[in-house]
Amino acid sequence: MGDESQSQLPVADGAGLAAAFALGASAILLGTRFLAADEAPIDEHWRDAVLASDGHDTVVTTIADMYTGRDWPGARARIRRTRFVEEWLGREPELRRLRADVRERLIRADEAGDADYAIIWLGQSAGLIDSVMPAANIVRSIVEDAEELLRTTLPSLVVR
Repeated sequence: MGDESQSQLPVADGAGLAAAFALGASAILLGTRFLAADEAPIDEHWRDAVLASDGHDTVVTTIADMYTGRDWPGARARIRRTRFVEEWLGREPELRRLRADVRERLIRADEAGDADYAIIWLGQSAGLIDSVMPAANIVRSIVEDAEELLRTTLPSLVVR
């Protein structure tokens, strides 16, 4: 599932976990869902951007790594498609050269609470997130919902 050309199952709830297990997965990766956890160390305007996302406002790109200077050849990340991202798509080498100047603009935008001029790591599962709650409740809810689906729905799909 690491290749961006492959389809990835967005997981942020029990249905996604149950589907992943039904497809043979032994584990899932939950990242975006925890951005809307009470404990997430992010500013409120970033959390609001997560909650407002429909999951289709993301793009797989190298922009985040190019900007931070942690670029790994061939590595890509899914981030929210913001004004910042639109400005630099296709201009990644230039972004690498100008990152010090760009950093000042990003800092000013963040201080102003402008989540549309930012780099926000965000998966497609954001479209499934509509509430902020403690991380323990997120895990508990996902596991309970998945267990219920696996116990009640999947057995009825098996033809004997």
